[in-house]
Amino acid sequence: MLKEPIQKIFIIKKKKQIKKEIWSKEEDDFLIEISKKIKKGKWIIASERFNLSKSPFDCYLRYKKISKVITKGKWTKAEDEKLISLYKTFGPNWKLISKIIGNRCNKQVRNRFIDYLDEKNSSKKFSSEEDQKLLKLYKEHRLNRKPFMIAFPNRSYRKLRNRTIYLLRKNYKNKEFLLNANKNINHDAIVRRQIEIEV
Repeated sequence: MLKEPIQKIFIIKKKKQIKKEIWSKEEDDFLIEISKKIKKGKWIIASERFNLSKSPFDCYLRYKKISKVITKGKWTKAEDEKLISLYKTFGPNWKLISKIIGNRCNKQVRNRFIDYLDEKNSSKKFSSEEDQKLLKLYKEHRLNRKPFMIAFPNRSYRKLRNRTIYLLRKNYKNKEFLLNANKNINHDAIVRRQIEIEV
């Protein structure tokens, strides 16, 4: 007679249910106070301070919403001038510059300077010849960064990409162009979300 297979018993601890409640002003104040004492990213500690009534992810999202540390949106002229001045002093040390500015993260600082403030990049309007060149590059290479940067060394890739997408949206009724640009592959998702191509 065959022996019965040995059954491995795993004891699974039931996780304490997380209550999803509206945050009160007192809880918001307490969360901000906790955030000053804990290490960056250690939201599990904040959750424990709330006796697990708030999950670590809830704490993170709430802090991100109520914290005024990082500013989003348009840059002011004063911020641009400060960024240019700091870049001249420290170079592309985005982490340090971000700390000095205080209300902008590393990525915001880097993108703002490279895409809009760097003197190496031209701020002139795109000419019709440049537009045609962009469309030709798109047909051959899609939105591959390298060919665009080689063809336009004095433009930031973000501006080139945005301009190309603008031209595609502007000319979306030109079915012949779109079909020629998409012989073996569908239209880019970023363009497809904005345009319905009727074939």
